[in-house]
Amino acid sequence: MCICKNGKPLPGFIGKICRKICMMQQTH
Repeated sequence: MCICKNGKPLPGFIGKICRKICMMQQTH
């Protein structure tokens, strides 16, 4: 799963994709 809740996504392009998925899903 993505780690965007903390406000600090994973580094690298993986974090970019993770952030995009989190934005699309927006799972709180």
